[in-house]
Amino acid sequence: MNGNNIITVNDVTEEDCMERCRSEKTFHCKSIDYNRPGRFCYLAIVDRDTVALNVWKDYNYYELSCERKLGLLPLSDEY
Repeated sequence: MNGNNIITVNDVTEEDCMERCRSEKTFHCKSIDYNRPGRFCYLAIVDRDTVALNVWKDYNYYELSCERKLGLLPLSDEY
C-alpha cells in the first residue's frame, strides 16, 4: 500500500507485525505489508477496498477483518 503506510517497524517477524497492527492505538490499522527478506513491517490506514493493490516481489499483504484478525490474501505465486 505504497504511500499509505503510517508506521514502519524494522527487524520483526510476520506474526509480530500482525500483532502490532491488531494492537495499534494511535490510528486504525487496516492492513500490513511485510517484506520477508528485510523483515520490514509497514502498518497502513487503508485496505484493498480503498486502494488498488500492487504485487511486489518479497512482500506479503495482510488486512484486518471485521473481527480484528489479520488474514493472508495471496496476491501472486511468487513466494
